[in-house]
Amino acid sequence: MEQNPVIRLIGKRPLRSEDLLQRPTTASLDRDSSRPWPWLFAGGVQLAMPHPAFIADDAEAERLAAVEGLGFGQFPGFSIAADLAAGRLQRVLTDCEPDPWPLYLYRPQRGPVPARIRALFDHLQHALTTLPTAPAT
Repeated sequence: MEQNPVIRLIGKRPLRSEDLLQRPTTASLDRDSSRPWPWLFAGGVQLAMPHPAFIADDAEAERLAAVEGLGFGQFPGFSIAADLAAGRLQRVLTDCEPDPWPLYLYRPQRGPVPARIRALFDHLQHALTTLPTAPAT
């Protein structure tokens, strides 16, 4: 799964990740801590946006806020692929993008697998490997 800084153009385009600290941003709320999740960048750099213009505990609401131009946002590539293709969002800071996160399906049981579990795993594997991705810039 990949995660990309994505924007709806709001004023000046940021040139460095630190520039986002002075721009309106969206934030995804960590329900456990009631704090926004930090943004992730290349080299393990994390930035906590000090004053997000929009905070949500719902990824779709945050995506829509970015599409409406309320702030710069960071989203998994598959969740905004259609917005990028339609020009509703634009990628920025592509040189700062973090490496994609690996995703694993885990099955705690070894040995024979019931047909219904095998069918579920096969379906999930197909669905996850065919998710749309953000187009390269």
